Formats: sequence, structure tokens, C-alpha cells
Amino acid sequence: MTRPVLIVTGSATGIGLAAARLLSSRYLVVTTWNRTPPAQADLDFINGASVQCDLSREEDCARLVQEACRLGPLRGLVHSAAVNPTPAPSVTEMSLEFWNRILTNNLTSTFLLCRAVLPELRKNGGGSIVLVSSTAGRNGFSLAGGQPGHAKTAYATSKAGIIAFTRGLAREVAGENIRVNCVAPGPIDTRMLPNREATEKRVPMGRIGTPEECAKAISFMLDEATFTTGCTFDVCGGQYMN
Repeated sequence: MTRPVLIVTGSATGIGLAAARLLSSRYLVVTTWNRTPPAQADLDFINGASVQCDLSREEDCARLVQEACRLGPLRGLVHSAAVNPTPAPSVTEMSLEFWNRILTNNLTSTFLLCRAVLPELRKNGGGSIVLVSSTAGRNGFSLAGGQPGHAKTAYATSKAGIIAFTRGLAREVAGENIRVNCVAPGPIDTRMLPNREATEKRVPMGRIGTPEECAKAISFMLDEATFTTGCTFDVCGGQYMN
């Protein structure tokens, strides 16, 4: 029997890589990267394919889905790819180019990729989508943030948009056996996190999370939370409490 196919974006490093590793035991995983190719050692676990693509481009999203469908029935998507420049400018110092870059790479890519994936999930009888947001999308501020007063407003806005998009899309497709959920990590030990010691002091649990802890949450929302859709699961050590 052919294994179901899963696309995991942003899987060259960090949370995306940890999720792809974990989920490769159940799926043929199609990983993606754009500017940063995965290390050779990180390619060993890939049992599907690795595709270079720019997810802010319609044609690249379509090509990614086509590549995935060559392997078998597409049943899921984990969208973890994002940009998060540090330090980031305050709103009064922010250029339109910077604002558009963050929104396009983080939020527009979410729309384009989900739009490309949905017809295949419908064709295959349903599936599951997990989008990766951030606690910055909850509270408007990233602890990865940088200088005082520089709240990473563009990044927080893009991540808040993903939470809203999750809810809207989940309502659209709930009757088609397609679940759409979201994971919102707090401070996680990835290359996006500077100022580790200062950040740890601001987390109620007193430590930084690991990519593997996020991957477990993603796995749960993808496959086990079968009566859950439109939900945002916070993985943040108490940084945000709902």
C-alpha cells in the first residue's frame, strides 16, 4: 500500500526539519527549502523528495504540489516556512519594501500554498493542514525582537494573519473531511532566536523550547486531534496563556 504524501515546508532547519523527521515514519515527506539548502546529513531521513521553491510565487506552489502528487496521494500539509529578520525596524522606520517582504513570505505564501493543496486533498477524500504561526501573532510582540520599542510589528501581523486564516479556511472546508489547525510556538531553540539568556528569563517555564517539542504538537494536530479544526495550539512555555 502506498504511503500517504505530506508536504512540510521550511524543512531545511529548525521546526520544519524536526517535523519532517518525526512525520517521515508515517508519510512520504516532501520537504522544501529556498535560500538555505539542507545539510547533507539532514537529507538522509527524506523518504519522499526535497524541492527548492519560493512559496511566495504561485507557480512554485503549483510545482511543489505537482512534485508531491507524483509520489502518491497527497493527504497533508505542514507549512512552517517563514522569514523573521532580527533586528527589525519600528513602524516609523519601516520601509514599504520591508513590510511587503514579511507579509508576502509569511502570509501570502500561506494562502497560495493552501489554495494549491486543497484540490488534491478533496480528490483524495480529505486530509489535514497544520500552519505554523507564533505567539507574536497572539500578543503582537516577538521575544526574538531586538531593540526596545522594536516590536517586530510586521512579523507579528503576518503571524496573526495566519491564525485568522486558519479559522476562516477551517470553516470553509470543515464539511469536506479537511481539518485546518495552527501551532503557535513561543521562544524555540532555532537560528531565529537571538538573546537566549535574556529570553529564557521572560518565559514562565524558565527555558527555551525545542524544535522537537513543536514537532510533537504539529504531529498531534495533524493526525490525532481528529475532532479539532480551526484551533491554535500554543507551544510557548506559558508565554501566552489562553
